[in-house]
Amino acid sequence: MFEIEWSYRSLWSAVLHRMILDLCDGEDRRSPEGLHRVQAEQWVGAFPTRDFAYVCDMLNMNPAYVHAKLRMLIRLPVADRFRTMNIRRCPND
Repeated sequence: MFEIEWSYRSLWSAVLHRMILDLCDGEDRRSPEGLHRVQAEQWVGAFPTRDFAYVCDMLNMNPAYVHAKLRMLIRLPVADRFRTMNIRRCPND
């Protein structure tokens, strides 16, 4: 049972991580990266959705807190987002 729970947490952690990377990339909306960024911004949305809350709950994170932090990130210019989050780009991303 523990292995299954850990697997789900690993999966949702990777989903959230990828979404944050997508939020920080793609200044040109017409590029594939820009499309992913726009989709990530839409998924975060103005208010936490049921899906958003589910992912946070699976990770034992407060959805309202995570959402507020991501909204702050979205308000920044795209070029400043990586620096603000202190995230390094992976060579394979």
